Amino acid sequence: MKAMHELDTEDVQWVNDSGNRWRGKAVVYKGHDAIHRTIFAKTGMTVEQTDIRAITPDVAVAVATLHFGPLTDPSGRSVKDLKTRASFTMVKRDDSWKIVHFHNTDVDPEAEKSDPVTWEETGFIDSWNKSHRK
Repeated sequence: MKAMHELDTEDVQWVNDSGNRWRGKAVVYKGHDAIHRTIFAKTGMTVEQTDIRAITPDVAVAVATLHFGPLTDPSGRSVKDLKTRASFTMVKRDDSWKIVHFHNTDVDPEAEKSDPVTWEETGFIDSWNKSHRK
């Protein structure tokens, strides 16, 4: 955790899939330290894919697809596999790339079937229409 958070800026903001918004390097480290000592203590993680896009010479966005599991969520439910997609906003400071903002969300397997997105005349993703029609 220490090595990972050396990549954070002092004013980093971290929004996780639960909606928690952690602000500042020390707070982000403290949050990750807590969950990695508890619910993620025995959880493996793999990176499926990473795409990086330069916005300016000093700003880039990285999107990574991550797999976690098995794990026990905060409610005590066992989860075999959790897939998330994370966005990292990176800035170049002192010749190093640093994380200034992070956000991730759980990947819905049904929604992912329409990725790349396909649309019907309704404007909704096809799989959403099929799963929400009465």
